[in-house]
Amino acid sequence: MRTMIFAACLLWVVTASAQMLPGNLLLEGLKLRGGYAEGVSQGYISGVIDSARVLLYLSPNKLCLPDGVKYPQIWAVVEKYVKDHPERLHQTAFELIMDAIKEAWPCTNK
Repeated sequence: MRTMIFAACLLWVVTASAQMLPGNLLLEGLKLRGGYAEGVSQGYISGVIDSARVLLYLSPNKLCLPDGVKYPQIWAVVEKYVKDHPERLHQTAFELIMDAIKEAWPCTNK
């Protein structure tokens, strides 16, 4: 039942408005282990990372993921960050994902 409610909310957010996915809906999907909702949330995170890699490749604000990092590790980092920052759940999932990545793997000047 929770999965169906999540899917309905996600569909409403994506189709009924121009707003981005809110962080609380992202976290709800990540909590639903092994189901459609978890896959949608993981796919959303993967899409944000892929998009950011392309966009940031051309900008001075780099995304500094270490070599060898796989998506399951990124999903775990984002989930932990979102759980650790409930005060930010009203912000967009994109903002939370990017901040989680930048906190976990800050860029260093070598």
